[in-house]
Amino acid sequence: MMDETLRIQKERIGMAMAFIINLLIFALFVSMLAGILFVRTTCYPRTMDYYKSFEAEIEKGWFTEEYFRLLPTNELKVESSYGYSLHGFWIPNKGSKKSMILVHGYKDTLFASVKYVETFRRLGYNVLIFDLRCHGQSGGGNCTFGIREKRI
Repeated sequence: MMDETLRIQKERIGMAMAFIINLLIFALFVSMLAGILFVRTTCYPRTMDYYKSFEAEIEKGWFTEEYFRLLPTNELKVESSYGYSLHGFWIPNKGSKKSMILVHGYKDTLFASVKYVETFRRLGYNVLIFDLRCHGQSGGGNCTFGIREKRI
């Protein structure tokens, strides 16, 4: 009788251990899938189309097409050490020695920064607006949130 009770207890412990191990394996699998999904959606973003973002900013009333076309812009392409180019515009302010770099938000383009250009030009700044890596007309296959972006 005692041997039978001991055998049943060992069986139950074995089943509980198997359940816990299977539960841990399932949790690990779900965590891995969540990590892959996170990386795919954040490091490989579906960024806004360059020309559609221009139109969207105009539709929001941030600036007009005429305003942007009349800005004294110099288009820039800077080659990175990773083999892609960064696209941007240098907007000089005659006689100024001060400069401001404006950076757009995640999944956006340099056109999201245009709304701030006039403010800094009035304050006497030259302004640089550019597309981040993997955004707008800049190259780069993914966004690394500063890991590769910190170095040109």
